[in-house]
Amino acid sequence: MVMLPILVLFYQEQGLSMFQIVSLQAIFSVTVLLTEVPSGYLADVIGRKKSLIMGAILAALGLGIYSIANGFVELLFAEITLGIAAGFTSGADAALLYDSLLELQKEEQYQKIFGKYMAIGNFAEGIASILGGFLALISLRTPVIAQAYVYLLAIPVAFSLKEPAKKVYHIAEGNLKEILNAAKYALIENKEVKWLLLFGAFIGTSTFTVIWFIQPYWKEMNIPLEYFGILWALLQFTTGGFSIIAHKFSKKIRLLHILTFLVILDIAAFIAIGFYQALWGALIFFIFYMVRGIKTPILDDAMNKRIPSHRRATILSIQSLCMRLSFAIIGPFIGWIADVYTMSQAFYMAAAIFLILIGSTLIGLKKNKVV
Repeated sequence: MVMLPILVLFYQEQGLSMFQIVSLQAIFSVTVLLTEVPSGYLADVIGRKKSLIMGAILAALGLGIYSIANGFVELLFAEITLGIAAGFTSGADAALLYDSLLELQKEEQYQKIFGKYMAIGNFAEGIASILGGFLALISLRTPVIAQAYVYLLAIPVAFSLKEPAKKVYHIAEGNLKEILNAAKYALIENKEVKWLLLFGAFIGTSTFTVIWFIQPYWKEMNIPLEYFGILWALLQFTTGGFSIIAHKFSKKIRLLHILTFLVILDIAAFIAIGFYQALWGALIFFIFYMVRGIKTPILDDAMNKRIPSHRRATILSIQSLCMRLSFAIIGPFIGWIADVYTMSQAFYMAAAIFLILIGSTLIGLKKNKVV
């Protein structure tokens, strides 16, 4: 992600407001929402490798459009293409990993290995961010062009993957019926999966929402552009570091206590960043990235233990779908508050919204004795 540390600045250079910027991401989320569950089902049926290959090709195409786009409408076409690509890859990667371990009879190592998988991604993104920050000194479009070339590399990597033996992937029922059955299983029948899924969706929305306000915050604090990439890298290294050690927390601490701690950190960080509009306040953003690093391996492991293999990619896609849907509703609203009022008030409102949403899932988890 060479372009990520300056992406919001690139949007602003194209004349976009915070509402338009977050709306662009909301449209991306809606696109993912519309394609993710069907593509997750497709990954369960035809194989995760083919799904990831398709996603890689579409992602490279979307970034190609991005590199020449000007203004909201052209960026919108690029985001829709990337949204379809994300639909093909989301859930398929985690499902491929878990079922590969299942075939090797090493599924108990999923949490540890997935944490390393996340860490590698975050460290790679961090290194790329440093490069992107310096490329931005040439122009804000330069990292975007570089990003298009980077995404081309994902295509041969996707072709090199090995699919586990197809033991239970094939589903005889019609596509739509099985997708609805998987959704019914995840959101109604299995209470454990339901509350874990919703918790992951809502806390994922909170940490995803804050991403689009980090660069404007740094800009308001007059942080030089050349430091954007370095700071962004440090954020990714934070997530990567905590994702590596996340499995150690679950060995010593009850899942409910871990999740409660993550909620407290998340909400407190929103309040603190709204209250402390100062240069050192930028350090508070690291809390959100710590939460991201801990929650994903632990939650994915807890869910995978409760999901049958033939529905794994579909249900993981449903979780991501719920996250995208909630962001599509909440994100633009928070962006509008930042435009009309202040960024501090936007953070306070985010704290209130996510306290209600994530807090209610914690109550559901405890009430149903999931954790």
